[in-house]
Amino acid sequence: MATLNVQDYGAVGDGNSDDTAAINDAIADAGTGDTVLIPATADDYLVSTDNRAAVDFTGVADDVTITGEGPGSSLKMGDVTDGNNQWVIGAEADKGSLSGVTVRQLTLDGSREVNGNESTMGFNLYPGGGGHDIRMEDVVLENCAGTGLAIRGAGSVTLRRITSRARKST
Repeated sequence: MATLNVQDYGAVGDGNSDDTAAINDAIADAGTGDTVLIPATADDYLVSTDNRAAVDFTGVADDVTITGEGPGSSLKMGDVTDGNNQWVIGAEADKGSLSGVTVRQLTLDGSREVNGNESTMGFNLYPGGGGHDIRMEDVVLENCAGTGLAIRGAGSVTLRRITSRARKST
């Protein structure tokens, strides 16, 4: 079991650089039981998408943990004002079972100040699939124009200490 640090893949977390590819590469490289670490930084990890999920864990190995280090580990959606339903982090739930995936100690920011009332979400599994086993712990969903959290077709979802709010607290 290894820890894959997204900074080793080129993510910088400076709020300006697009860290999407680096974070997704670390997740794609994770094997069964591995941890993908998104270290705390002074600014956000900027993520973007032209599809559905900016940070996409579709097809991730079993028992992978995607973790931050608390409030300083923030994934913030870039400009997606094209009106598509887009997510900071999520998976295409009909592409196979997700077993033992844990997402924890992260802030997922839909960047409403940039994206307006477009349908950005913090976390989503879509469309309905089945047999998934997912845990979310100590996650903050904020500034999402659409739903902060949406899960469809999961066999088991455990939520612990999840906060959804309109704006960052200052």
